[in-house]
Amino acid sequence: AGASNIRLQVVSGRPKDTLEAWFGHLSIGLWAEHGFWHRPSQRVGWKPAADLDPAWADRVQPILEQFTATTPGSQIERKSASLAWHYRGASRDFGSRQAHELRMLLGDALSNHPLEVLKGHKVIQHPPPHGGWSGAHVVDGRPSPGRGIEPARRDYRDRRRPHR
Repeated sequence: AGASNIRLQVVSGRPKDTLEAWFGHLSIGLWAEHGFWHRPSQRVGWKPAADLDPAWADRVQPILEQFTATTPGSQIERKSASLAWHYRGASRDFGSRQAHELRMLLGDALSNHPLEVLKGHKVIQHPPPHGGWSGAHVVDGRPSPGRGIEPARRDYRDRRRPHR
């Protein structure tokens, strides 16, 4: 990209350490864990989208552990700013039923909290409050609420993002 007014931003659900290993040597902006962590450039360190109180995860972890114990082929992934319940290894029908049940249970258990439950491809993701795509709108390399760059790949997280 020879245009000086274009800055490449990579937004990923991967942890910041993974993105740093893959792309850290490049002069681009990186957004890890679906926009919760941001590294504007090679010369600037990682910054969270919000202060993170780990107490939210204490309410969710035991529920995920219960579903993992009763769903063969499932597992929990804990990132620095989110929890995810993967059921790719579970039988298709049973995994889907368990995922539906888990979403309903988490929705009820967390209805009075500023948290959300997202469904991806064979994963139930539980990001922290104030994280996610809301922090990943970028114009000219700076966060810009309400404006964004069209992602190269659209998936379930994009539905939370305002469309232009």
